Amino acid sequence: MQHIFRISIALISLLFSHVAAAQTVDTVIVTFPQVEELFLRNNYRLLAQRFNITASEGAIRQARLWNNPLFFVETSLYDPLNGKFVNFEKTPFQWFDGKPVYGQLQIQLNQLFLLAGKRSKMIHLAQTNREIQVAIFSDLLRALHYELFQSYTLLYYDIESIKILREEERQLVRLIDIELIALNKGAVSGYEVTRLQFELQDIRKSIKEQLDQVADDENALRILLSSDLFTFYKPQRPTEESEPTMLTNQLLDSALANRPEMKITQFALEYNQTNISLQRAYSVPDLNLGANYDRSGNAYYDYTGINMAINLPLFNRNQGNIKIAEQQYLQSQIQQKQTEFTIKEEVVKAYQKWQNSLNQKKLIQPEYEGNLQDISQAATENYNKRTIGLLDYLDKIKTARNAQLNLFNLQESLSLSREFVNFITNSKILK
Repeated sequence: MQHIFRISIALISLLFSHVAAAQTVDTVIVTFPQVEELFLRNNYRLLAQRFNITASEGAIRQARLWNNPLFFVETSLYDPLNGKFVNFEKTPFQWFDGKPVYGQLQIQLNQLFLLAGKRSKMIHLAQTNREIQVAIFSDLLRALHYELFQSYTLLYYDIESIKILREEERQLVRLIDIELIALNKGAVSGYEVTRLQFELQDIRKSIKEQLDQVADDENALRILLSSDLFTFYKPQRPTEESEPTMLTNQLLDSALANRPEMKITQFALEYNQTNISLQRAYSVPDLNLGANYDRSGNAYYDYTGINMAINLPLFNRNQGNIKIAEQQYLQSQIQQKQTEFTIKEEVVKAYQKWQNSLNQKKLIQPEYEGNLQDISQAATENYNKRTIGLLDYLDKIKTARNAQLNLFNLQESLSLSREFVNFITNSKILK
């Protein structure tokens, strides 16, 4: 019994070890091109939008198909002369006026023919709708790609910010340990130790907030990559961008030529123009041609004939739908102008923001970042030697910390504003 109990405990322990292993966070160091590849392969929203393109291709195929022919059969339910139900036999059981009576059978075959080029216009509408779906996919790809770059960049600089805060935390912990020893010897006051401990808690609060932000960044990145819940991505440093000589007019031309919204409005204009032509074509009635056979219910036995049917456009000439199509076309013209105006404004704004970040970076001296790191180390050493006071020390390390974090924010802003220009123009103008 004891042996069985030990085996059960071992199995339970093994099971929990496998569950824990399954939930182990897997840290993956990735470059942005690697993230892009995963995104294009796995993103659920892109995969779902591709089905709309495939569906629109099915609509083109459907528009090319002809209407099915109509096959009609009629016979008498009960033949009182022959005394039979649903009689298809051709055996003369009865005679009428010297002629055999076989029972009634009528067969018709009809085919609808669309006139005024309706079929070709419906095919053109379906083809234009496919182009719209492709443009919608491109627009979704553009938006998600910028969101991907944003999440990747924010995650990198948030992790780097935590490193700065962790280093300051480490220095404060070591300093507090030294101060506690000095406090026991009566060399320092209790206030100085408490003030340092308060500063340590403030740093740890900032670390906690930064860790929460990293968790949000990781969550956003995993959703975009459709990756495992326990995968932790560690981005590499984004590449430093060059300073291209780019004019606003070039950016405007690129945006108007490449933005999917412009293509969507152009295809919508073409779609509505074709729809006007189609609705006018619907004012022309369609032709229905057919052939029929009647065994005994017509002018003579075994009657064969042809027929033609067409609506007379006396009252309904599709006037209402033509009016609707014309108004939709005018509406699409206004929407195209509005889209063009909006894109131009977005280009100007994005360019200005990128220039603002670039100009701010130019004002920073090359040795500035190195000096900030020296300030924090020197402040700690001088405070240990008692060459500076507590308030002076806290002011120096806080200044150095905030300055380093501001540098990260500036570099982050520069990277995002550069990519935002690419996003607005839907191109890789800035690299």
